[in-house]
Amino acid sequence: MRTSGTWLAILERTILARLNNCATHDLVQELGAEAVNLLLTTPKFTGEVEILQALLDTLQSSSEEGDRIEHLQLVLKSRIRNTLQKSIKIVIFTSFVYTCQELVRQLSMLFGNQEVATYQIDQSSDEVEENYNKFKNSSNCHILICDSSGEEGHNLQFADCIIHFDLPLSPNRIEQRNGRLNRIGQSRFIEFIVFAGADTSDSIQGTWYEVLRDGFKIFQESIASLQFFVDRKMPELETDLFQLGAYGLMQAIDLINEEIVKEKVYIDEQNVLDEIDVLEENSSQYFQVLDGYDSRHQEIKQAVEDWMCEILNFRVDQDENTPEIAYYKRKKPDKQYSGTLVSANELIHYFADHINQPGTYQRRKALKHAEAHLYRIGEGLIETLREYTYWDDRGKAFALWRHDETWSSVEGEEWIGFRFDYVIETNLNLVGDLLQRYRLYRANQPALKRRMDAIFPPTVETIFLDTQMNSVEEPELLNILKRPYSRDRKPAHDYSLSKNRLQIIDEFVSRDDWENLCRTSREQSATLLRNHPDFCDRCQHYATQAERQLGNRLEQLQLRLERQSQTDVDVSLVQEIEIERALKRVLVDGIRQPRLRLDSIGFYIVSGRSPSQYLVGEDDL
Repeated sequence: MRTSGTWLAILERTILARLNNCATHDLVQELGAEAVNLLLTTPKFTGEVEILQALLDTLQSSSEEGDRIEHLQLVLKSRIRNTLQKSIKIVIFTSFVYTCQELVRQLSMLFGNQEVATYQIDQSSDEVEENYNKFKNSSNCHILICDSSGEEGHNLQFADCIIHFDLPLSPNRIEQRNGRLNRIGQSRFIEFIVFAGADTSDSIQGTWYEVLRDGFKIFQESIASLQFFVDRKMPELETDLFQLGAYGLMQAIDLINEEIVKEKVYIDEQNVLDEIDVLEENSSQYFQVLDGYDSRHQEIKQAVEDWMCEILNFRVDQDENTPEIAYYKRKKPDKQYSGTLVSANELIHYFADHINQPGTYQRRKALKHAEAHLYRIGEGLIETLREYTYWDDRGKAFALWRHDETWSSVEGEEWIGFRFDYVIETNLNLVGDLLQRYRLYRANQPALKRRMDAIFPPTVETIFLDTQMNSVEEPELLNILKRPYSRDRKPAHDYSLSKNRLQIIDEFVSRDDWENLCRTSREQSATLLRNHPDFCDRCQHYATQAERQLGNRLEQLQLRLERQSQTDVDVSLVQEIEIERALKRVLVDGIRQPRLRLDSIGFYIVSGRSPSQYLVGEDDL
């Protein structure tokens, strides 16, 4: 079958070798030593010699219809001479070296050497590159002729037409041929021309073409993802061909269609599993940690209710039938807590969408009771609590006098300066522009932020700066500055410089200089933090991890696209890959140059004496 589906001189040589029990070196190269050995040593059946001689006589006599190469010449003339394109590019594939050489010889004679390039197995790498560049760059070169060595390697995406001069008995090889032209992201129309042999019901070559077209659908979509299925299926098809001929191949088409549908379902399911493993190298360990965190639901509940109930003054009611399900509600007016400076009505309005609703901290209960919210990151109540920390700006800017007996009490020996608390997190400022560019108006940016928080965990860094713009490095002074705020009436404690104590600040910094001092200190603190070696090392460390993790995601999408159709490209997946690539670049840059979010700023005066001479009321701490 192989030699009967190409230039017939190859079949003629094969018949002569069988008749004479002797093969030429060229034939051994074409078919392989094992196949030629079987050709020569297998005993001839009765009448075989007569059949072979009749075939040989037919091949050696001229045909009114012309041979395959003459038909190819007609096709090429119609494409090259009649096309509206100035420089059409046509790639011709054949499985045989000798056929390739003959095509080069005859087509060069017909069109001229300048119009023909070739890719052959015996060429040096320099010769291959020379022919490739000639075909790609020369407007006069329209034809590239390839033997089997051209089925892999160079990208021929710029070409317009592919001609299969013969069809190997291997769908995967044909996929390789098509893949040279029909690359990922290809939007131009590619013309396929197949020389399929005689148009008769018992034509093996014609039936094989139908199997490829209607069974594997190889000319409509990529079968790259089906290569293992093809490897399993081909021995069955070869058996059908040997036992039943063209009829056996034709009967297999419907079964191939059914089996491919099942295979694609299996592949899709496997892709999902592979993606889980790729996105998290230590996925089993990750899920163990996640499960461990989930089991600490009591700690999560305690942390939330300490804030919700003790500070914000909500009450919690348990469900009568399921105590693990709770409702957060407004406390009765006579039990209003006076400790918060935010009015109860303001808090009720802020949390209105998330109170008086059932919720639980136990995942199993949430799964059993669909109406109950699971209180975790991303759930409405938890997200509202997070947003509340930004909405309530009390404590974000403060000033205090720190009385410490270890410090000098001499007037003029006070230490004055600033405390800056920065939250270091991925800089997502450019993400919004990227999403706008791709019109992803419904993109879940909070989910993206949590994704990046997992890759680059946010941290809080504190830096102290004196009014001379020097960072504090002395351990003794740092210990004093880092001490928690204390309201206790002791010989040494802290005094808030707010309300009627603002004039104390004026004694150390004039009001005319205050704004510029705050602004300059803010800029200097950020510069010092960004230039600190530990800061740079941490950012680079996590940027490298992000490159790998986000790259894994990108590779998985790329692999999925490779497995999908190349003739009917999945535009949405191509765009997803483009977005993911752009997103990866923005996110990694956002880790290398992270956002420094100023969470709070404080002005400190450290002295060994109390500010008694400035105080208006001792009760006002």
